[in-house]
Amino acid sequence: MLCSNDTEQSCKYSTAEAESKIVLGRNNKIGAEGVRSLAAVLPGAGLLSMQTLGLGNNPIGDEGAKAFAAALPAAGFSSLLTLGLGNNNIGDEGAKALCAALPAAGLFSLQTLYLRDNQIGNEGIKALAEALPGARLSSLQTLGLWNNRIGDEGAKALFEALPRAALGSLQQLSLQVNQIGDVGVKALAAALPLSGLSSLQTLDLEGNQVGDDGAVALAAALPESGLRSLQTLFLKGNRVGERGRLALEGLATAMPRVRVKA
Repeated sequence: MLCSNDTEQSCKYSTAEAESKIVLGRNNKIGAEGVRSLAAVLPGAGLLSMQTLGLGNNPIGDEGAKAFAAALPAAGFSSLLTLGLGNNNIGDEGAKALCAALPAAGLFSLQTLYLRDNQIGNEGIKALAEALPGARLSSLQTLGLWNNRIGDEGAKALFEALPRAALGSLQQLSLQVNQIGDVGVKALAAALPLSGLSSLQTLDLEGNQVGDDGAVALAAALPESGLRSLQTLFLKGNRVGERGRLALEGLATAMPRVRVKA
């Protein structure tokens, strides 16, 4: 553990030895200044074997995210499997900085990326969509974007980027508790046949603003989508009415292996 104390002022970062796991997200109060201190030593820290880096549940904000993003390309995280940046008060500006750094970050082994429980809206997710094709995240299995402020515009950009993103290993796409409506889900439905999401097992859109049009479009697209590994579709807590429910019942018949939670 590089930092064992729970206050930013007493947090000292050591580069004495490379570690495979650094979790700084439990009962800490690390803000932007603490992340700047961490970011300053990352390029020379020799963390080539690092597998887990967790900064979640700290108030790092946009400025901390920007500092971390600036250090990413030289950090040498080629073995990193999990990057946790959830509940960090990151908004669009911080997300844009992080996403802009992804193509040069060399996160070839990354399996889990958490950006959940932040304040990321359409502009931040559009930046992610733009970065994905060049980020080479072919090992990514879990993308956690729940409880942000993603609306149709951002979701549409993200879904339209899927065919170019090479996310063939992705198993879980979590977008629950956002503001995605019919426009966003119809964009998802249109993108699915060329998305390359053959390993996707869970698609979570619970707690959004999806209505009948979105549910009907998704139900029609999924059987021909190539999502042969899909096991669970979450649509609870949306605005799906009778027409949408009938379409989803038809989906359950067409794809009996898929549990539809609506």
